[in-house]
Amino acid sequence: INGLYSAGIINEKSRDSALMVPYNQGAGNGGGSTETSIITMSGNYVWLLDYIKTSCTGEYAIDNGSLSNKINSYSNGLFGNAWVSDGPHRNWINDRNLTLYDYLSGNYSLVIQARDADKEDGDPIYTDTHNLIYGARDILKDQFTEFLYDELSFMGYDDNTQEALDYAKDQLNSLIDRTANTGLKLGEYNKESSSQDKNSTEAPNYLGFVHTTIEGNVKGKNVGCAVNLSNLAQAFLTYFADYMNGVSKLTASGQQVFDVSAGNVATSIGNSHLAKNNALFQYTVPTGKSITTEDAYQAQFWDTLFNQICQNGWTEDSNVDDKEYLQEVLQSGKLFLSRVKDDGYYYQVNYSTDSYIKEVADETLIAQAEAKYNTEKSRLNSKEETLDLKMKNIETEISSLTTEYDTVKNTISKNIEKSFKRYDA
Repeated sequence: INGLYSAGIINEKSRDSALMVPYNQGAGNGGGSTETSIITMSGNYVWLLDYIKTSCTGEYAIDNGSLSNKINSYSNGLFGNAWVSDGPHRNWINDRNLTLYDYLSGNYSLVIQARDADKEDGDPIYTDTHNLIYGARDILKDQFTEFLYDELSFMGYDDNTQEALDYAKDQLNSLIDRTANTGLKLGEYNKESSSQDKNSTEAPNYLGFVHTTIEGNVKGKNVGCAVNLSNLAQAFLTYFADYMNGVSKLTASGQQVFDVSAGNVATSIGNSHLAKNNALFQYTVPTGKSITTEDAYQAQFWDTLFNQICQNGWTEDSNVDDKEYLQEVLQSGKLFLSRVKDDGYYYQVNYSTDSYIKEVADETLIAQAEAKYNTEKSRLNSKEETLDLKMKNIETEISSLTTEYDTVKNTISKNIEKSFKRYDA
């Protein structure tokens, strides 16, 4: 849109009106009409965090019916404790509620500790840990994913963004399922790891469930599992951005622009390319202000044209500024017109039969031609009248000369005749 303005194709008012309307990547591709009542504003991830901090008032409690208490209730005695922590997993948070901003900007994890058990160094994590993970999996999907979905629902201001939210929710639940079923053994309890607290070093850096070892009173360690809630929140936003950006879109080097992979979230180590690390992606949120239907249709025209160029390429014909040439190529079929149908797609239409296109006389040009004709006709008539007058004068003059000639001739003839008679006498 800014490029069209810079090139002088649209004016400043049209530019500003179009930029107020959210870009519709489905326009002309079955995406339906552009929303006609929403004005949006956009910015990168840092901008979005500021917006969430000031605009999202919803809170997610971590006590009194919190995530941890729900899991403790679900455990049925399978483990001794569950808690939300920041940084090292022993740092319990029980004095305040955590907002969406907290989860997205911090490093909060849910830690689940199994019942104390008399385990020797080298023994594998016992089966209860898997039961803990399955219980936590269901509660995370039912509670935390829904919390993210509800808190970020302001981003679903049209069909496309709503689909992106639904996609993010489904994909995050699928990720939770996968990591719960595979049980990433990143901090498994064994001789090599028994002297380390995996919760405070490795688990916060991973996306998905991890088996952990937790400092305790029995044999120096207890076993359990952990999942980084902040990483899950980042994954949700990444899935959203991935859908809005185009899931199959690659970088110049052939990598996914956005990619959520279970495991280490550091892009230098793992394969995850989270949205928070992409400063170019623009998040768009509604402002609550309205736009006119005309502005929306104007924006949809440019969105459709842009989408078609992205899919099909473009060509340039400088002669289209010539009206007669444009009419000729449309009539001949060299260029064709397309029009949107009820299904949201654009289809080719026939120039000669389309009911919205009519060839009509240009009354202005006709009037100009007629005026010119009448002027020329009057000028010619005036000349003709002048010529007729001259012709009449000439004819009168000729008639006078003829009469004079005949008179002189007759006089001469009579004089000759009289002379001959005189001499005859």
